[in-house]
Amino acid sequence: MSKVLEVRGDYKILATNRDYVVINMTLAYENHAHFKSIQPLYHLLALIENGLKPTSPYMLKAAKRLLGEGFETLTPKRKKENYNNNHRKSRTRCA
Repeated sequence: MSKVLEVRGDYKILATNRDYVVINMTLAYENHAHFKSIQPLYHLLALIENGLKPTSPYMLKAAKRLLGEGFETLTPKRKKENYNNNHRKSRTRCA
């Protein structure tokens, strides 16, 4: 039997014997995802609330399942540019 831990906006978080389940209540029951621990679940919900697309493959799949058609509205995270010091002296010190 599952126990309702929290209702967070449109999402219901359940605890079962084996894992945690998050259900999108605005869509059909097919729009749910399973997690082994609760931290990644809360991380995914925070990303969805901020409109950001997750980067890990498991989280991407879970977000697609939770949001259905609305998954396309998420924007990818901005990647940080690498800093390259092209100064002549810096190359001689490192070599």
